[in-house]
Amino acid sequence: MERIRNLGGFQKGVLLFLVLMFIVFTALYIRAGSRWGYEYNGGLLVRCEEGGATVYKGTVRGRTIRFYTSPGIVSYVFGEKESIKTYTFTEDPSAIPAEYRRTPGAKGIELRSGDELLFRGAALYEGGSGVYLVPENEESEWELSLSFNGDADDPWTPSVKQLFELEHGPRLSRRGSWGVWVVGTLICLLAAVYAIFPDELFRFGMRFYIRGADKAEPSDWELMRRHIAWVVQPLCALVIYIIGLLL
Repeated sequence: MERIRNLGGFQKGVLLFLVLMFIVFTALYIRAGSRWGYEYNGGLLVRCEEGGATVYKGTVRGRTIRFYTSPGIVSYVFGEKESIKTYTFTEDPSAIPAEYRRTPGAKGIELRSGDELLFRGAALYEGGSGVYLVPENEESEWELSLSFNGDADDPWTPSVKQLFELEHGPRLSRRGSWGVWVVGTLICLLAAVYAIFPDELFRFGMRFYIRGADKAEPSDWELMRRHIAWVVQPLCALVIYIIGLLL
């Protein structure tokens, strides 16, 4: 503690920043790890229950969106005025293309938004990889109204596949990689050691190059390099913490 009290103001500021960053990001990682949700076009929609309906809500590219789901119905709430668009699913075995009618687990579906038919075809389950949708006539007209395999470039319009997953209960995931958190924490520790023991580390390194390293004094260049390192190392830890929180 005496050593820390004798440090310069810049070094004390670096140590304070490192401690606060560690505490804040550890809390954020714990919070992120406890929130399960649906991965939707770069955002995470957290699952909850409201009024008997299952709701998935979150922020995608700065905009808050919500999906209210119940058997056969998905309601999409979006925009500043909270516009609502409702999609309805209807099972129809005749919608399954002929070549897939003997496929185990194939389900014929129609998807409508009001009176508009958006998709008619089959939903095929591919084991652990999710669902694969096949249009009844395999014509490109389905691509014009609503992409059935998803389009990450348009985060505001849900695809048929996403709507189907939401209506049937999607696979949930959570954010925050604890492995990356460990890397960020190690960089914080190294930065703290470098800020507390700069002269000792300098002279230890000089032992491999000169005699009498214990009496060596740092040059102006060495002092400037230290200040650069005291800025760069915490920033590297900050970037790594943020990246891990988004994974």
